[in-house]
Amino acid sequence: MSLHESEQVSGAGWQFLQDEKHVEALRAFDKAINLNPEDAVAWRGKGIALGRLGKHQEALEAFDNATDLNPEDVEGWGNKGIANISLGKHDEALEAFDKAISLNPEDSVAWRGKGVASVRLERYQEALEAFDKAINLDERNAVAWQGKGAALMGLERYPKGLEASDKAISLDPEDADAWGNKGVMLGMLGRHLEALEAYDKAINLNPMDAAAWRGKGLSLARLARYQEAMEAFDNATDLNPKDADAWSDKGVVLGALERYQEALEAFDKAINLDPENAVAWDNRGIALERLGRPQQALETLDNSTDLNSEDAEA
Repeated sequence: MSLHESEQVSGAGWQFLQDEKHVEALRAFDKAINLNPEDAVAWRGKGIALGRLGKHQEALEAFDNATDLNPEDVEGWGNKGIANISLGKHDEALEAFDKAISLNPEDSVAWRGKGVASVRLERYQEALEAFDKAINLDERNAVAWQGKGAALMGLERYPKGLEASDKAISLDPEDADAWGNKGVMLGMLGRHLEALEAYDKAINLNPMDAAAWRGKGLSLARLARYQEAMEAFDNATDLNPKDADAWSDKGVVLGALERYQEALEAFDKAINLDPENAVAWDNRGIALERLGRPQQALETLDNSTDLNSEDAEA
């Protein structure tokens, strides 16, 4: 078959992607690549199809081929960054986004991706600068506004973070992450009733959001609505059983409900997941004291004191 026929097959793949027929798109791009293994655009299309099918490692390999064949492919580098984020490879993602930006400094998507990777690395000031650049290039970029809110939250600039989250929500009212971030920042400002509304919105949009359930539990606990908080923490730990902080929070609420044995079990779970969790150790000691086990309580509180001393020295 001719090169022209290969391009036609690749074109069909892009149409399948547009129609959200990802399996068919993958087949078309594979066929195009078989016809012309040097087709960088087909490799990029294959990577996009694989990513949408949740096959991120294979997608990354396809994007590697695309950028090897055409090192000037801005979109290839940007997609490579996205694949790395999906795989938790945030340093590699930053490198890919920086390459895309070096090729096209006006690429708002690459700037946004750089911001996301920087937030994941807790490099919040760099993230903020990247999101601001993305917004300057595309002021209606809801994801960039949501990311800016997350970066400001990481910098503990909660009022400004709320403004950014509200802007994201105005552009995309279905953004569960923006609603969740809004809940966190309202809670940090002591506005727990408003935080509850934000968390409920996030949960309605994404009932599997363990962080939103935990945040809801925290605000309910601050409002002394302990039974409701207990139900929220149950959902949080069911959805993410490896969240030590959620188990610790759950223990605190169980203690407030005077269910000290269950509280002890929750603190033990938190400590098993995070042996350096001084708060869980401290609260474990209190639960043991309430259960009439003073010697064990003292031993536990000694451990908590040691951990707190290490934190102070660090």
